[in-house]
Amino acid sequence: MRTIWIITVLAMACSANAGPWLRPDGEGFMPVDSIGSIGRDQGDLGLYSGIFVEYGQSEELTLGFSGGLDQLQNGFATAYLRRAIPPSNRNWRAAYDLGIGADFGPDRLEPHLRIGMSVGRGGLFRKQTGWTHVDSWLTVKSDSRPAWKVEATLGNRGAQDWLYLMQLFANKQGEDPWQFELAPSIAIPLKRPRHLQIGLSASTQDSGRYGIKVSIWRAF
Repeated sequence: MRTIWIITVLAMACSANAGPWLRPDGEGFMPVDSIGSIGRDQGDLGLYSGIFVEYGQSEELTLGFSGGLDQLQNGFATAYLRRAIPPSNRNWRAAYDLGIGADFGPDRLEPHLRIGMSVGRGGLFRKQTGWTHVDSWLTVKSDSRPAWKVEATLGNRGAQDWLYLMQLFANKQGEDPWQFELAPSIAIPLKRPRHLQIGLSASTQDSGRYGIKVSIWRAF
């Protein structure tokens, strides 16, 4: 069970979910993550690698894939689609997504169904360079209890395309208590169309767990 929580909590810290905004038609985005974390009490090291790919199939439809794997070969993979919800307020955006996939390990394979909802708003701060969004997902699994995940993001685009992110993640499986993670990061522009994301994290898992993340973003 503890290994599953390592996967679940680390997988929350994906690089740059688009929230309710669909990818433009014919354009894609792919970050690749490497995350290391250590427990405050046990001192055990956790390693995680993840990938996240989205592609604008049309102006109304975005296709995506997310997956991850830890050092014990436990992981997950989910393919999904996202569509916009007609806004009731011109300042806000909303979208839903539907996905199918599986959690897996050396001796297990558990299919799952994922249902997601996102709301967000751009044009924040004095220079209209900020944005915020809240994403939530319910994952229904074939052999275990359903899981909830909520992600809140506050971002700002600075000079020369530097990006500054503050993210809060919350996760709950079945009747287990909620787990929380706070993750500030920056994304540094490299040779176009790439960014290097560097971040820190602190979670409530295992009475306190701390991590560092390095990610490469690439638009295509």
